[in-house]
Amino acid sequence: MNTPFLNVLLTFELDKSIKYLRLGLGEIKKITAENDFYEPVFLFLSGGLERLFKVVLCLNSLEKNNKLPRNGVIWNNQNGHDIIFLKKEIEKTCISINRYLEEEDFDIIQNDDIINEICDVLAQYAKRGRYFDMDAILGNIQEFEPKSEWEKIEKKLNLKHYGAEFYDLIKSPEMLESIISNSNQLILERLERFIRAVIRQLIYGKIYSNSGQFVFQVADFLNIADNQIGKTNYNDFAIYESVRR
Repeated sequence: MNTPFLNVLLTFELDKSIKYLRLGLGEIKKITAENDFYEPVFLFLSGGLERLFKVVLCLNSLEKNNKLPRNGVIWNNQNGHDIIFLKKEIEKTCISINRYLEEEDFDIIQNDDIINEICDVLAQYAKRGRYFDMDAILGNIQEFEPKSEWEKIEKKLNLKHYGAEFYDLIKSPEMLESIISNSNQLILERLERFIRAVIRQLIYGKIYSNSGQFVFQVADFLNIADNQIGKTNYNDFAIYESVRR
């Protein structure tokens, strides 16, 4: 298969990854006390991050080796859905860009504990957690349940936000929606910063010298200003539309 055609396919994959991520962030906003259906959140975010990471790694291989990797070179059947593994491979390509707007990007990619926990839940979901109920039906009991692990992240963020008062607030039914909305917001903000950081590494870092050709595909996250973080409801835009801020 010729390289120009493969480059076109990479563009398609990058475009799909952005759409998956937009849908995942939109689904986070839909979580309420009545709607605790997290499956679309996990499905879209895990698919979006996996595709984004793989495109970045393929482009970096093209940059370093002047060719795209073959099957099994960077990832294989055992770790192809492992977002943590792919993220660690991404980290090897990241640099401190030393520009005012990007000075915090390197840190959130490398050192953000919440992002690592989110990625771990999504990795486990992609590898096995999506079949948690069916596995139980078939007698293959597993301990990892994605929803409970995600709720632990929500609790950690709410504890940091509210402090010890959180335990009193959670007992109050009228506060429940506000608490859920708060954790949704904090996760959304953290993910937006992380996705923007990875994309800015792609466009401005050392991953691929011709990455400017992908600016259109990644503009929905590349162009988020700091004062816009967390303020976009992705459900307001059809998936074929650009996000307007």
